[in-house]
Amino acid sequence: MKSRGIILATIVTMLLMICLGSATVQADSDIYIIGVVEPLNKTELPGHIDFPYYGEVMQEVLSSPANNYIVKILTTKDLADAGYHFSSIKNDVDMQPDQIRTLCQQHRLDAILTGKILDVQRNLEPRFMAEAGRFMDFEIEGLLYNREGQLVWNKTVRGTHEFTREKGKFHPPFYTQAVNFYVEKTRELSRSLIDRIGTKPLDREAPSIDFDNIRSGDKVKTTCIILKGRVSDNSKVDAITVNGQEFPLRQPQREVEMFYPVKIPHGVSGQNVLITIEARDIYGFKYVKELNLKWEAPVRGIVTSVNPDTLSVGFSYSDFQRVPIGQGFWLYSIDEFVDPMSSSRFRMFTAEEIGPVVVVKKFPNKRVVHVQFFKNQEKLIERAKKNDIAK
Repeated sequence: MKSRGIILATIVTMLLMICLGSATVQADSDIYIIGVVEPLNKTELPGHIDFPYYGEVMQEVLSSPANNYIVKILTTKDLADAGYHFSSIKNDVDMQPDQIRTLCQQHRLDAILTGKILDVQRNLEPRFMAEAGRFMDFEIEGLLYNREGQLVWNKTVRGTHEFTREKGKFHPPFYTQAVNFYVEKTRELSRSLIDRIGTKPLDREAPSIDFDNIRSGDKVKTTCIILKGRVSDNSKVDAITVNGQEFPLRQPQREVEMFYPVKIPHGVSGQNVLITIEARDIYGFKYVKELNLKWEAPVRGIVTSVNPDTLSVGFSYSDFQRVPIGQGFWLYSIDEFVDPMSSSRFRMFTAEEIGPVVVVKKFPNKRVVHVQFFKNQEKLIERAKKNDIAK
């Protein structure tokens, strides 16, 4: 059983490496992060080896200094979460485009690599006194999908290996022959892989972080700091955090445009504010940028009307002069109530956080500005009302 497992690991690894040799079909989008899926009709394989075994082999090959591609091994559970189940031993078990797109989105992949077993003929039974040796003859199809679920390459390949023996014994031993065969084909296909998709020297530089609208030493006057700029890396930016909160990044990218609101506690003039931004690339190299800011006199506005797409916010004369277009605010819903436990009827208020807004237009004659909610948060305007506070 172990010998069968070693041979089958060899076959499947060969399949995966052959597939990767055709990654150049995506010239418009270099493949960096590849999800490896075991053959779709894996239940047809007798003595099938657990997926992580050859997955680890593929990871070692693809992550070598020759190319440094990033590999993510996809398990049966990962595929089930995307709607795919290994439930058939037939050949027509292709993954559906929506399943591929879901996998790529959930695991932030550039491509999905898999295959199908078209034919397996074998004689692996021990026959110590017979003249015939053990052999395996197989036919497999490689499949490569892009992140949109499109089949960008497929190829069928056959291979045969006969294990040698002398005087009823294998020389070298059967297991050694299987391992040597595995290593030989792995190296052969590794060279083919490098020739096809080129080398990818490891990017040892951490990402760079540049902001257009803010730098250390700047003054702040509202509880909303907007970071406008970009994070870039020669490979791809894999993750960004701001004060420990993850910046929404659906797919690793070489350059990430940021227009991101950061909430800070309300302060008093002269109080220090520290904002920490960390960026990490796909190889794990990271860069940390710190913005040391300081409060000046805070600015506060009152919502005067709710328009179809904007809010009108009014200010005192002095505060209006200090509010430029592009200024960020955090909006709070203010409601008045009376404490039923108090005999005195003092005016009391509750403040509920709604979300960040940005100034898009100014009306000097009225000391009013128009503000909008950020992209994908436009529906928050339904919670806003007159006399709410922007600060």
